[in-house]
Amino acid sequence: MKNKLPHSVCLIALVLSVSLLSASTRTIGIVEFSGSWFINLDKSQHGERAPKMMILIATGATLSIERTSARDLSFVEKVRFDEQPFFSTTTSGRRKTASAKLTADGRSFIETAIIDDGVDPDKVAFNLVEAWQLSPDGKQMSVVTDLSNAAGASSQSTAVYDKQ
Repeated sequence: MKNKLPHSVCLIALVLSVSLLSASTRTIGIVEFSGSWFINLDKSQHGERAPKMMILIATGATLSIERTSARDLSFVEKVRFDEQPFFSTTTSGRRKTASAKLTADGRSFIETAIIDDGVDPDKVAFNLVEAWQLSPDGKQMSVVTDLSNAAGASSQSTAVYDKQ
């Protein structure tokens, strides 16, 4: 008599295989963000507010982002794509609490964050949404930032970066 695996065991194995393949595809996409990126002011809108340079390093399902401002101030955040919040401290000393969602192809992601007022960590000063997108050739990256403050004022900027 043949020994047959129950259909449920085969189904579970298939689901796990697809999940692992999907996770590895997303990780491969994150790697494409790795590198040194420099602001292209000619292609940016309000790019003077954006970091002048960013260094991105992919490690597993995490993307380390070092942002350097025009005044040569920098801060590092480790963006996680497991839907868990992550925390960093901005160049102004404010606490940033964020989460990120990567697209299925790994070539873009949305980071949503709140930034405290710098005195009271429970008081929100800013809401931030950043949409990151790689160009098809991977040589340019755009970051569209929507920023709103506690008073209700909002602004949008688009920073375009060239990979070096």
